[in-house]
Formats: sequence, structure tokens, C-alpha cells
Amino acid sequence: MSGALLLPNAGGGGGTVTSVTAGDASISVGGTPAEPTIETGTLDEIATLHPPAAAVAMNGQKITGQAAGSASTDSANVGQVPALVSGRYLCAPNVYGPATQAVLTTTSATFSAIDSGVICTGSFVAPASGEVIVTVSSMVAKLSAAGQGAFALAAEGTVTPLVASMIEHGLNTTTSPLSLTFPVTGLTPGNSYQFDVLFAVASSLTLTVNAFAQTGTTIGSGSGNVGGPIVVTVQAV
Repeated sequence: MSGALLLPNAGGGGGTVTSVTAGDASISVGGTPAEPTIETGTLDEIATLHPPAAAVAMNGQKITGQAAGSASTDSANVGQVPALVSGRYLCAPNVYGPATQAVLTTTSATFSAIDSGVICTGSFVAPASGEVIVTVSSMVAKLSAAGQGAFALAAEGTVTPLVASMIEHGLNTTTSPLSLTFPVTGLTPGNSYQFDVLFAVASSLTLTVNAFAQTGTTIGSGSGNVGGPIVVTVQAV
């Protein structure tokens, strides 16, 4: 509570304090004229009347005795935060399944994004281990002639450095589904990441990737129906 206290006139000229009044409820004035007291209000009163204008440093100390959070803007107690177990998805699976067949090709031996920001992981936060498993499923691919094709990962919008070992395939001219697993290590825990899926092919060849989401009840016919939705997932290690 706020308050005011009239002090005895001590005499002696200018500058003498004769009374003390609290500016608001963040200060409480009490005691007696002979022995005045000034106390701060409770933290909720101070925070309401004088909200922080910058980040509040805790000087390495814990907040204890906190009620369990309930709103999305509340802080949470350690007991409310589920343990991040190995294998848990770190973001929703990213599914690329266009309504019409997408045919994506490369003729380069240098890696490039298959489709940057589209065939990629979702944005995720690296776990405490700094390690994740990225899986690319249901990707249908073929080569123009028997030879080598390769796939890799890099930060979205870049092609170097690779964030995991490339996967090189001895593909053939028959379109086949692929499932690729990339172990990624060395991430900074707590940092956000997003990776593009890259492809490259041996000299003089063409590597083709098809993506297509079909929901009909009968199988299609012809090369224009070959493909499936490409699914990219990220799991904690």
C-alpha cells in the first residue's frame, strides 16, 4: 500500500524534508514521524506499475515455487516439459505431393537443391545431443542410363557445406522409390535449422525425381502417373 507521513519540522532552513509520500502502490510509507519506514510493494504490484522495459537477468539463479503454466504465454515448470526421447519428431513431417506430376531433373555432378524450401525439412530446434536423423521417403527416381546418382543435405538456400555424408546410388533407368537416411551430427543444441535435399549425377547422365500425390481408387497408366509424395522427417537422437 502507498501512504504519506508528516515529519516533525526540524527547523534549520531550506532543504528540510517535512513529509514523505509514496508515488504509487509500489512503495509503502509507514512508521511514525520519529521513525518512518519505507518498503517496496509486492513484486506483482511493482511489475504492474513498472513493467520491465528489457530482458530481466536472473544472475544464474533459479525461479522456484512457480505455479504450473497453463496459457501458451506462461513459463513452464521442469515437471511439465516432456523428456525429449530419442526418435521423437522435432517438427511435423514435410510432405511434397503436388496434384499434378512434378518432374525434377539435374545433369550436374555438383550438388543442387531438388527444390529449395519445398523438398526440405521443416524448421526444427536441435536437441541437447546435437544429433538428428533426417529421413527422405517415397522419392521416386531414375537415371537416363545406368550409372551413379547421389543425394545430400545442406542448410536451406545453400549447397555447401553438406551437413551429412552424401548417399550415392547405383541407379538404373527404371523409376524406383528410394528411402534415404541421413545421420546429422555437430548441431548446436537450442539453435534452429532447416535443410534442403540436394541431388547430383555422374557426368553425361540425367537424374530425374518424380513427385505426385494420387488419390484415385484405380492405378494410373503411363509415365505421367509415376511418382508419389516425398516425405521428409527429422528425429532426435
